[in-house]
Amino acid sequence: MGIYKQGLNRKQQLMFPPSLDELVEEDNVVRAIEAYADTLDIFKLNIKTKRNFIKDGQPAFHPKLLLKIYIYGYLNKIRSSRKLEGEINRNL
Repeated sequence: MGIYKQGLNRKQQLMFPPSLDELVEEDNVVRAIEAYADTLDIFKLNIKTKRNFIKDGQPAFHPKLLLKIYIYGYLNKIRSSRKLEGEINRNL
């Protein structure tokens, strides 16, 4: 297991036939955000994490996932982290 939290596998079959990935429309903007963020090398961009200092508690989310959420919030004019959390829970 890595040092970052792992999200759900969107291709994993749920109790019912569709997977999470199938529930997202092909032309949804989140697919473009994911494709763009996946092309970036986060560590070459020198994005600092505190992974070396974390000794207690849960592992952090991967910086690439946080970047995807930030871009989604920017495109949807959501600046508050609490509103972003609500949007993530609502859309999941």
